[in-house]
Amino acid sequence: MPIQKNESFIIHAALDRKIMQNMESLIPKVNYKTSSGIILETPPLRVASEGSVFWRARLKETGPQFIQVGIDGIENDIKKNIMAVFNQEGFCPKRTKPNSFDYFLNSAETPIPPDSYFKFLSVQYLPATYPFFFWNISPVVYFFILSLGFGLVIKPFIKVNI
Repeated sequence: MPIQKNESFIIHAALDRKIMQNMESLIPKVNYKTSSGIILETPPLRVASEGSVFWRARLKETGPQFIQVGIDGIENDIKKNIMAVFNQEGFCPKRTKPNSFDYFLNSAETPIPPDSYFKFLSVQYLPATYPFFFWNISPVVYFFILSLGFGLVIKPFIKVNI
């Protein structure tokens, strides 16, 4: 689901271990730039052992938003669009390099260039839910309930005994 106004979310940038060997020296140099509709609520959480940087952000206005991360002194910034309004464009929570399995699962955005220092840049979206009587449930549970109900309805016509 798109991020709603005044809702917090997590941004995660990970450096690629295959390209650089001394990640601990580059982690403090990771910087960010956001669009005007995003406020970063916390300073970056830098985990040098994993080569990751995390931010908690809040959406203050809807519309097209983005975050851009880079490394000081290196011109190889990565930009990730953040979905704040539901539209027909495809979007994915993670922007990755094309040579990874994650790109197969998250291919709605253009991939990160293969020579980039970043492995991926991701945004944590809330999962979609759908109303079912008085509850909001996951699409997987909804599919299971509808499949079970449909199977019970057509059971007499197929002449199946359980």
